[in-house]
Amino acid sequence: MSKAPKISQQANALKRDFDRAFAEPMRPPAPQTLDLLRIRLGNDPWAVPLTDVSGLYSGKRVTPVPGRTRALLGVAGFRGSLAAVYDLPALIGLAPLPAPRWLLVAEERRVAFAFDALDGHLRVEATSILPLGPDGGTAWTRGFIEDGPLRRPILHLPALLARLTPQTPQEGNDP
Repeated sequence: MSKAPKISQQANALKRDFDRAFAEPMRPPAPQTLDLLRIRLGNDPWAVPLTDVSGLYSGKRVTPVPGRTRALLGVAGFRGSLAAVYDLPALIGLAPLPAPRWLLVAEERRVAFAFDALDGHLRVEATSILPLGPDGGTAWTRGFIEDGPLRRPILHLPALLARLTPQTPQEGNDP
């Protein structure tokens, strides 16, 4: 007979906790964050969303191959498959790299981009992204972030990938 009062006490405690949860003010949702790689292209600070990157490598050997664009440095092996490697500064109109140290592999396609220096990781609130100015920036930038005294443009890798290949593949060619 001692079971009934104990169950009743537990039921009352559950009811009290349930009611109290509705009496408390609603909590605002957690802010959305964006994880970025802080990189340098020449002396210029940039940021790349980690969602656009599938890998980051240092000291990879790049084998030169002939190509239509001067920005194509060659090919490199990544986990058992080859990827074209492009000089990232040259692709966006900056001075080409003399000897790139870092390669990042795009998430969207098996293409790698070479760059000078890695400054680290940065997590920012999505609301802290500054819009492009009145000039609209470029097709491969998606706003800016403040990183201490630096203002870093956010590089949009999918836009660069779209520049590398035509939107509609020709018959018999794979994208």
